[in-house]
Amino acid sequence: MNKKTIIFSIELSDRESFAKTLLSLEMARRDFRVYIGNFRSIHEHCRGIKSSIFFHKSSYVRRMAQYKREMGAVVAVLDEEAGIAIPTCEMQDFCEARFGPMNSDTYDYIFTIGDGYTKRLQGMPNLSGIKIISTGWPRIDLWRDDYSYVHAEKVNELKSKHGEYWLFVSSFGFTSKAGLDFQVARAPYDLNVKSLYNVFDALNNYIDLIKKLSAESSRKIIIRPHTSESIEEWESIFSGCPNVVVIREGDVTPWLLAASGVITYRSTVTVQAALNGIPTVQYKINEIDGIDDLPAFKVSKCANSVQEVLDYLLSFKGDAEKQRLKEFAADVLKDNVSSLSGELAAVKIANILSQL
Repeated sequence: MNKKTIIFSIELSDRESFAKTLLSLEMARRDFRVYIGNFRSIHEHCRGIKSSIFFHKSSYVRRMAQYKREMGAVVAVLDEEAGIAIPTCEMQDFCEARFGPMNSDTYDYIFTIGDGYTKRLQGMPNLSGIKIISTGWPRIDLWRDDYSYVHAEKVNELKSKHGEYWLFVSSFGFTSKAGLDFQVARAPYDLNVKSLYNVFDALNNYIDLIKKLSAESSRKIIIRPHTSESIEEWESIFSGCPNVVVIREGDVTPWLLAASGVITYRSTVTVQAALNGIPTVQYKINEIDGIDDLPAFKVSKCANSVQEVLDYLLSFKGDAEKQRLKEFAADVLKDNVSSLSGELAAVKIANILSQL
């Protein structure tokens, strides 16, 4: 009997490969033949397949109809942009922009991080006929203590090399007024423009914070720019701060696990840190309209002064504080994220797909 085939698309290997490997392992255990690759390799090497499941990493529509036709594909989507860094007040607009081009002629399954997305997507007429299921994310499966060994060697290496440090994970998408103007000119709707100006305000607040932290503390601060941001621009901004370094390499997880504290803005990294008992700070969020209803906001400390930031980051000195933060984060997130405990999201997804 021929094996069933499943194809996993990957865009950014550093961010996606561990989670896709976990999900691939679950499919292999169910006797599937598994392909993992970027879009180019899939397009070049998988066209001879006549029957498959194509598991896509986003709601991006290009070539999906072609893959369905040429590979006999059942198309399943887990969109990792549709996470918990979207404010509740913007969720419906985000879902309509992200999932609006999809329909049941091409797509068969949508797996979501939790019930908040599932309920919204089930109410969208264009998605009628697509099975929409809350499973959680395999990526979040890997945040459990059971998988801490995966990054243990790298974590020890980073601690040995950098000592104690605070990790600033940037997720602004630009680092200057010119970058803001470029994004605004291409924004699809007014709410998006408003959000971009909020992001620009936050960028300036955070630059000011990092400079002041650098001056008031000898602790090393590592800036990890978003993939859409220029490392050179960040280095130029902090050229006068000797204890600030800019590094973007590999998966963020070991860098986060090696840090004694995390500073970020509207990022899923905030949640990942909290679930691992690592204190996280967001700065002057209350001054920016419309973003304080984020789960990422609720599991972190919102500080309005440099001293508040310092006091909070330095207050985590033992395992007891870390365990309390883990339990608090899990309780806050239980309505937004499926599979924080119990059956893995990877197992749930694999069980569903193996029945096709």
